[in-house]
Amino acid sequence: MHPLRKLREAGPPTVEQGAALLEDVVFNSPLLVRPLEGRDVVARAIAQSAHSRDGVRDYVLEQKLDERTTFLRWKGTIDGRKLESLELLVDGPDGLLVERTIAYRPFPSVNIFRDQMRAGLDQEEFVTIPALPNAADWDAFEAAREALLPNLSRATPAERYKVQAHGVVAAAQHPGGTPGVTIAERPRPL
Repeated sequence: MHPLRKLREAGPPTVEQGAALLEDVVFNSPLLVRPLEGRDVVARAIAQSAHSRDGVRDYVLEQKLDERTTFLRWKGTIDGRKLESLELLVDGPDGLLVERTIAYRPFPSVNIFRDQMRAGLDQEEFVTIPALPNAADWDAFEAAREALLPNLSRATPAERYKVQAHGVVAAAQHPGGTPGVTIAERPRPL
Protein backbone atom coordinates (compact mmCIF):
# COMPACT_ATOMS: atom_id res chain seq x y z
CA MET A 1 0.00 0.00 0.00
CA HIS A 2 1.35 3.41 -0.95
CA PRO A 3 2.36 5.50 2.12
CA LEU A 4 0.05 8.39 1.14
CA ARG A 5 -2.94 6.06 0.86
CA LYS A 6 -2.04 4.50 4.20
CA LEU A 7 -1.99 7.95 5.85
CA ARG A 8 -5.29 8.95 4.27
CA GLU A 9 -7.01 5.76 5.42
CA ALA A 10 -5.57 6.01 8.95
CA GLY A 11 -7.89 8.78 10.06
CA PRO A 12 -8.42 12.52 9.86
CA PRO A 13 -5.67 14.29 7.93
CA THR A 14 -3.05 16.14 9.92
CA VAL A 15 0.08 18.16 9.32
CA GLU A 16 2.02 14.93 9.92
CA GLN A 17 0.98 13.78 6.44
CA GLY A 18 3.65 16.15 5.21
CA ALA A 19 6.24 13.66 6.47
CA ALA A 20 5.43 11.46 3.44
CA LEU A 21 6.14 14.35 1.06
CA LEU A 22 9.43 15.55 -0.36
CA GLU A 23 10.26 19.15 0.60
CA ASP A 24 9.70 20.38 -3.00
CA VAL A 25 6.76 18.08 -3.86
CA VAL A 26 4.47 19.15 -6.73
CA PHE A 27 0.67 18.67 -6.78
CA ASN A 28 -1.19 18.89 -10.11
CA SER A 29 -4.99 19.11 -10.08
CA PRO A 30 -7.69 20.34 -12.47
CA LEU A 31 -9.10 22.28 -9.49
CA LEU A 32 -6.02 24.50 -9.45
CA VAL A 33 -4.94 27.27 -11.81
CA ARG A 34 -1.31 26.20 -11.41
CA PRO A 35 0.48 23.34 -9.62
CA LEU A 36 1.04 23.62 -5.88
CA GLU A 37 4.66 23.32 -4.79
CA GLY A 38 6.21 22.63 -1.40
CA ARG A 39 5.55 20.24 1.46
CA ASP A 40 3.49 22.58 3.68
CA VAL A 41 1.22 23.84 0.91
CA VAL A 42 0.60 20.37 -0.57
CA ALA A 43 -0.02 18.79 2.87
CA ARG A 44 -2.59 21.51 3.57
CA ALA A 45 -4.35 20.91 0.24
CA ILE A 46 -4.45 17.15 0.81
CA ALA A 47 -5.95 17.66 4.27
CA GLN A 48 -8.58 20.10 2.96
CA SER A 49 -9.61 17.79 0.15
CA ALA A 50 -10.14 14.89 2.56
CA HIS A 51 -12.40 16.97 4.79
CA SER A 52 -14.40 18.38 1.88
CA ARG A 53 -15.51 14.90 0.85
CA ASP A 54 -17.96 12.63 2.69
CA GLY A 55 -15.27 10.52 4.39
CA VAL A 56 -12.41 8.54 2.89
CA ARG A 57 -14.65 5.91 1.29
CA ASP A 58 -12.94 3.40 -0.94
CA TYR A 59 -9.75 3.11 -2.87
CA VAL A 60 -10.89 0.60 -5.43
CA LEU A 61 -7.56 0.10 -7.19
CA GLU A 62 -3.89 0.51 -6.46
CA GLN A 63 -1.44 -0.49 -9.16
CA LYS A 64 2.33 -0.10 -9.16
CA LEU A 65 3.23 1.07 -12.69
CA ASP A 66 6.98 0.98 -12.15
CA GLU A 67 9.46 1.16 -9.29
CA ARG A 68 8.50 4.73 -8.36
CA THR A 69 5.03 5.32 -9.87
CA THR A 70 1.71 4.23 -8.36
CA PHE A 71 -1.79 4.59 -9.83
CA LEU A 72 -4.74 4.97 -7.42
CA ARG A 73 -8.46 4.94 -8.18
CA TRP A 74 -10.81 6.23 -5.50
CA LYS A 75 -14.61 6.33 -5.31
CA GLY A 76 -16.63 8.28 -2.78
CA THR A 77 -19.12 11.09 -2.43
CA ILE A 78 -19.33 14.82 -1.85
CA ASP A 79 -22.60 16.28 -0.59
CA GLY A 80 -24.16 12.88 -1.34
CA ARG A 81 -23.08 12.93 -5.01
CA LYS A 82 -20.69 10.40 -6.52
CA LEU A 83 -17.11 11.55 -6.95
CA GLU A 84 -14.19 9.59 -8.40
CA SER A 85 -10.49 10.36 -8.59
CA LEU A 86 -7.62 8.89 -10.59
CA GLU A 87 -4.14 9.63 -9.24
CA LEU A 88 -0.54 9.17 -10.33
CA LEU A 89 1.90 9.24 -7.43
CA VAL A 90 5.61 9.52 -8.19
CA ASP A 91 8.05 8.76 -5.38
CA GLY A 92 11.66 9.81 -5.09
CA PRO A 93 14.48 7.33 -4.44
CA ASP A 94 13.96 7.84 -0.69
CA GLY A 95 10.27 6.81 -0.92
CA LEU A 96 8.91 10.32 -0.33
CA LEU A 97 6.27 11.67 -2.69
CA VAL A 98 7.79 13.88 -5.42
CA GLU A 99 4.68 14.51 -7.52
CA ARG A 100 0.94 13.88 -7.28
CA THR A 101 -1.26 14.31 -10.34
CA ILE A 102 -5.00 13.83 -9.92
CA ALA A 103 -8.12 13.92 -12.10
CA TYR A 104 -11.75 13.93 -10.91
CA ARG A 105 -15.14 13.06 -12.36
CA PRO A 106 -18.09 13.64 -12.87
CA PHE A 107 -18.04 17.34 -13.59
CA PRO A 108 -21.04 18.44 -11.43
CA SER A 109 -19.42 16.84 -8.35
CA VAL A 110 -16.07 18.34 -9.27
CA ASN A 111 -17.68 21.81 -9.26
CA ILE A 112 -19.01 21.25 -5.72
CA PHE A 113 -15.61 19.96 -4.60
CA ARG A 114 -13.81 22.92 -6.19
CA ASP A 115 -16.13 25.46 -4.58
CA GLN A 116 -15.71 23.93 -1.12
CA MET A 117 -11.94 23.74 -1.49
CA ARG A 118 -11.75 27.35 -2.70
CA ALA A 119 -13.90 28.59 0.20
CA GLY A 120 -11.61 26.84 2.69
CA LEU A 121 -8.44 28.16 1.07
CA ASP A 122 -9.87 31.70 0.89
CA GLN A 123 -10.56 31.56 4.63
CA GLU A 124 -7.08 30.10 5.24
CA GLU A 125 -8.61 27.08 6.95
CA PHE A 126 -6.21 24.17 7.32
CA VAL A 127 -9.20 21.84 7.22
CA THR A 128 -12.39 22.46 5.25
CA ILE A 129 -15.55 20.84 6.64
CA PRO A 130 -18.47 22.47 4.82
CA ALA A 131 -21.08 20.84 7.10
CA LEU A 132 -19.51 22.33 10.26
CA PRO A 133 -21.36 25.60 10.99
CA ASN A 134 -18.92 26.99 13.57
CA ALA A 135 -15.19 26.93 12.75
CA ALA A 136 -14.43 27.47 16.45
CA ASP A 137 -15.68 23.91 17.11
CA TRP A 138 -12.87 22.58 14.90
CA ASP A 139 -10.34 24.80 16.67
CA ALA A 140 -11.52 23.44 20.06
CA PHE A 141 -11.22 19.87 18.77
CA GLU A 142 -7.68 20.51 17.50
CA ALA A 143 -6.66 22.14 20.80
CA ALA A 144 -7.97 19.12 22.73
CA ARG A 145 -6.14 16.73 20.37
CA GLU A 146 -2.89 18.68 20.79
CA ALA A 147 -3.29 18.55 24.59
CA LEU A 148 -3.68 14.75 24.45
CA LEU A 149 -0.67 14.06 22.21
CA PRO A 150 2.05 14.11 24.90
CA ASN A 151 0.06 11.62 26.98
CA LEU A 152 -0.72 9.04 24.31
CA SER A 153 2.69 7.36 24.11
CA ARG A 154 3.93 7.19 27.66
CA ALA A 155 6.20 4.31 28.69
CA THR A 156 4.18 3.58 31.84
CA PRO A 157 0.43 3.12 32.27
CA ALA A 158 -1.72 5.80 33.87
CA GLU A 159 -2.24 5.50 37.62
CA ARG A 160 -5.78 4.15 37.19
CA TYR A 161 -4.37 1.10 35.34
CA LYS A 162 -1.60 0.22 37.77
CA VAL A 163 -2.02 -3.14 39.50
CA GLN A 164 -2.00 -3.25 43.31
CA ALA A 165 0.19 -5.64 45.28
CA HIS A 166 -2.14 -8.66 44.90
CA GLY A 167 -2.91 -8.15 41.22
CA VAL A 168 -6.33 -6.58 41.93
CA VAL A 169 -7.42 -3.10 40.87
CA ALA A 170 -10.16 -1.54 42.99
CA ALA A 171 -13.32 -0.40 41.22
CA ALA A 172 -12.90 3.03 42.75
CA GLN A 173 -9.95 3.54 40.42
CA HIS A 174 -12.17 3.01 37.39
CA PRO A 175 -14.38 6.03 36.63
CA GLY A 176 -17.92 4.77 36.07
CA GLY A 177 -17.07 1.36 37.58
CA THR A 178 -19.50 -0.51 39.78
CA PRO A 179 -18.76 0.21 43.46
CA GLY A 180 -17.42 -2.81 45.33
CA VAL A 181 -16.59 -4.75 42.14
CA THR A 182 -12.98 -5.60 41.43
CA ILE A 183 -11.16 -7.24 38.57
CA ALA A 184 -10.32 -10.85 39.42
CA GLU A 185 -6.73 -11.64 40.24
CA ARG A 186 -4.82 -13.05 37.29
CA PRO A 187 -1.57 -14.98 37.29
CA ARG A 188 1.32 -12.72 36.37
CA PRO A 189 3.65 -13.69 33.54
CA LEU A 190 7.13 -14.76 34.55
